[in-house]
Amino acid sequence: MMFPMDQFSVRNIMDSLTYTTVKKVVFKSKKSKFTYLGVLTFLTAYFILYKLVYENKYMKLDGGVHVAVTLQGQRPSRTTLPGREKESPQALCDITEHGCLSNFTSLGKLPYCNQSSLAYPGKQKHECLYVDTDSAVESMGGDNILLTTFIEQTEQIRLCSPRHDCPQLYHNLVEEDMFVGDIDRWWVMIDHRMSSNLTGVFGSAATTPGYVKYGSALPGYFETGFETVFGHKIPKCDDVPDGEREDMLVCSDRFGDHLNVRSLLKHVGVDLDSEDPEVKGKTLRETGILMTVRLTYSNFEKMELLQWLFGYRPFLHLGYSYAFEVRCEGQHAKESVRTAEARFPPLSRIRLRKYGINFDMIARASIAEPRFSRFMLVIVQYLALLHLSSLMTDWMLRQWWLVGPLRAKINSSYLFEYTPAS
Repeated sequence: MMFPMDQFSVRNIMDSLTYTTVKKVVFKSKKSKFTYLGVLTFLTAYFILYKLVYENKYMKLDGGVHVAVTLQGQRPSRTTLPGREKESPQALCDITEHGCLSNFTSLGKLPYCNQSSLAYPGKQKHECLYVDTDSAVESMGGDNILLTTFIEQTEQIRLCSPRHDCPQLYHNLVEEDMFVGDIDRWWVMIDHRMSSNLTGVFGSAATTPGYVKYGSALPGYFETGFETVFGHKIPKCDDVPDGEREDMLVCSDRFGDHLNVRSLLKHVGVDLDSEDPEVKGKTLRETGILMTVRLTYSNFEKMELLQWLFGYRPFLHLGYSYAFEVRCEGQHAKESVRTAEARFPPLSRIRLRKYGINFDMIARASIAEPRFSRFMLVIVQYLALLHLSSLMTDWMLRQWWLVGPLRAKINSSYLFEYTPAS
């Protein structure tokens, strides 16, 4: 097959060499203008204001954060150690220390006790007894504990040998119900630690500033200012004036955070002597409640960059916060059987069923650090959709069913133009 030689002339070859550039055309179309401005506003608000400024998408979250929590009960205490005799009645001293003594309220001053002559209208009184930490605190699995408020005790004896036909192995000999005296003035100590593999950040109850979310029933004991971004700041126990620990919600020292049970119940709006909504004739002191404690470590908040720029808080400020929720539905109890006999099964035993405040601990951490790659990813997404919206607007200008047949033809002729060869 023969090709005409004139197709390979210098002129034809030069004419085929073209360069494409962007032609800027201004269309006076209100419909297209407002459509494009609407898309531009939406994309800017979503990617720049929402994702970057509000959601901090320029940061990378650490998925390998570990949080360890330990809960313990603390009885009301006072100390006779030299130099500390005038300390608050709530000394928060270590029970293993010499001179650290119990500081319970007299049973005669507790209206729910049989030992008291004070009125307890419409409610059943019971005998009260003082207990130590080993008897008042029960493990509920994991990081959860039960702080006992009410005990059902049953003494049982064995009726027959388990090696023969035995319709009833044990008989209830003595049944006794009792309240734990002055449990409202107990404390719950929470010791916790957090470590981040990504950032190397470490935090603990002793070294990291803590806060209480959802307001406070006792705002006078907390600092104000930029700390309110997290919540109300937890003070150091040593900084609380003498005599004021009795009414405070929480304080912190080298052992951990100390939660005042009475102030905590007031904080969440619960009275143990009110009637259980599900069990008629019983109080919450007899049936128990579920207290959910949410512990959250974080080194950033929403709008982290803006808060730093306007001086509300330091950038990537590590802290932890508490939030409390309470549920009064259901009975929160733990059963156990005790015996002093080595033989099995024993001839006699004591069955205990303890009700109380079930502290359900939920701990998590949100630790992050800025990453340029994460920032560029958001910017690339923004620019790509911005370019796509421009292409969509150009396409709309060429559609007769949007701008009319004549306008669509004119717009198409303006969008593409070939200049004379040079």
